[in-house]
Amino acid sequence: MQKVISGDQFLDMVTNDTTQVTGFVAKADDVSDLVSVPDMVNGLRLDYDDSWANGAVEAARLKFDAPEGLSIPYKQGKMGGAIADQGYPWTGNGFLANLDGHARPESVVPSGGVDIATRNPVLEAVDANGDVLYEYRWDGIEWVEQ
Repeated sequence: MQKVISGDQFLDMVTNDTTQVTGFVAKADDVSDLVSVPDMVNGLRLDYDDSWANGAVEAARLKFDAPEGLSIPYKQGKMGGAIADQGYPWTGNGFLANLDGHARPESVVPSGGVDIATRNPVLEAVDANGDVLYEYRWDGIEWVEQ
C-alpha cells in the first residue's frame, strides 16, 4: 500500500516515531508511475480545496503491507457503502477522479486509523522531481534513516 503525505506529516512521523495511518491509501503497484510531486498531486487528486499539496514542491511516500480493515470508499447509499459524500474530487465509487486517464482504485483506512508498525513501513521524502531525499525504515521502535 502507499499513502502520499506532506513534508510536515513526514517530519511529524519521524520525530515523534508514529506509525498511525488515517485517510485514503492506494496499492503501491497502482500508483508506481506517479513519481514527481505534480504527478502525485494530479494522479491522486490531492488538489482539492485547502489541500497541503497545492503548490507543494516536496512530499513523502509511505509504503507498507496492507493492514486489515481497508474498505472501498463508496458514497452512502450506493452499493452498501457507509461513507458520507466528501465532495469532488472524491468520487465515491472506489476510484480516484484523476486527470491523467488512469483508473486508480483507492481504499479508506478504518475510522480511527491503523498502526502499520508491523506492516514493513518505509517512508521516503521526495523532491518535486520525485528524487528520494531521505528514506526511513521502521525498526520496531523508531524510524531509522537508511
